[in-house]
Amino acid sequence: MIYSFLKIIVKLALKVFFRKITVNNKHLLPKEGPLLVVANHPNTFLDPLLIAVLLKQQVAFLTNASVFSNAFNKWLFSKFNMIPVYRKQDVKKGNPDNRKTFSKCYEYLAEEGTILIFPEGTSISERKLRQLKTGTARIALGAEAQYGGKLGVKIASIGLNYSQPQRFRSEVLINITQALNVQDYWESYSTDEAGTVNQLTDDIRKQLEEQMLITQNAEQDRLRKQIEKLYRQTLSHQLDANLDDKQEAFKLSQQIIDAVNFFQEYHPERFEQITRSIENYFRKLAIIQMRDEVLSGFAGSKTLFYSTLKNWLFTLLGFPVYLYGYLHNYIPYILPSLIADRITKEIEYRAPIMLATGTFTFPLFYALQTYLVYLWTSSPWFTGAYLLSLPITGFFTWNFSFFLHSMRGKWKLLGLFRKRKELMELLISQRKGIVQSLNQATSIYLQERGEKQQETEGR
Repeated sequence: MIYSFLKIIVKLALKVFFRKITVNNKHLLPKEGPLLVVANHPNTFLDPLLIAVLLKQQVAFLTNASVFSNAFNKWLFSKFNMIPVYRKQDVKKGNPDNRKTFSKCYEYLAEEGTILIFPEGTSISERKLRQLKTGTARIALGAEAQYGGKLGVKIASIGLNYSQPQRFRSEVLINITQALNVQDYWESYSTDEAGTVNQLTDDIRKQLEEQMLITQNAEQDRLRKQIEKLYRQTLSHQLDANLDDKQEAFKLSQQIIDAVNFFQEYHPERFEQITRSIENYFRKLAIIQMRDEVLSGFAGSKTLFYSTLKNWLFTLLGFPVYLYGYLHNYIPYILPSLIADRITKEIEYRAPIMLATGTFTFPLFYALQTYLVYLWTSSPWFTGAYLLSLPITGFFTWNFSFFLHSMRGKWKLLGLFRKRKELMELLISQRKGIVQSLNQATSIYLQERGEKQQETEGR
């Protein structure tokens, strides 16, 4: 009962917190157990919440044992189907004893339960998959062994890809792949336990990596984003990819990362040249405080002037609503961010703290403000209309702020073309040159990558 109620609250909170949640291949998720769900772990408490609301069935969570620090916590977290797991850093001497944890998991799976595990063991906000612990494979195969290989345990792999994991109203892409059938490993497990555990762990890793955007470091991830801004639209036309299809858009991003790795390894000089050009271009944009999407859409100062004039009409009409929404939503909106700043400096914890705090601040302040309006007006109808206006104008204000940001960029572009025409023409020319270089690089990549694949298949 508590689990079902909280699931509704969490689902609502996630829809508010994220601007967009996209799920690819949700139909591949088994609707019943025995099931182990594994995922990468870039965003602490948000990761299990996103996955739990996806699943129709209740989920048990393997959880760091340190949170079960007293009798009350043990009682409370057990109500949320949390199972403590002990890590090496959680014990002072010797190795952690997880025999009770494994037994609990076996029982849960035998009752056709679903267990969520993050096999990396820790949460770090980065686009990579750290070394997987073998616990998932040992639980799955151990459960089958406990019940004579007849349970039919499956392992579903989920890739979590956040656009900006620490920001409110960002996006998240959730990729799901075909679940592994543990019984396929049963025969080899009976003769080689350690080898089969490692093989299953490796297969889980491969599945997770296929569902993730993986970069070597923050610099490479920044380069990937810059290339996407400059070239994604052009590349999608060349490869006949539909960017409205999130699965195709995801595969395109994966190809960009693969191409970056390819040129870094096989054409380092060309890679350095293109990278320097891109960094130089974005550095110049940063100096004049201009965004690439504003410059890339430039179709002449006259066209820009008339389109901006039309946008000004919308600005004049929408600004009063924006101001109303800003004033009446500012405190519940800003408090989660301020509280997160006070509690932690680690970006992995900011988003879940803001989500948890916002779940309380918005209802609390909406209720207080509505009550004060009722005291002031004594009108149920006016009070009801006021309450309804709060979330509607709040969302309008958030989106309108991006519109204003875009407007400022267009007006600035128009002003720069009048005052510093040579600089803007130089930037446009530089951008075209980078796109041409990327066109050439794409041709080389597609040709040589195809040749290397043919060589590999011919061996």
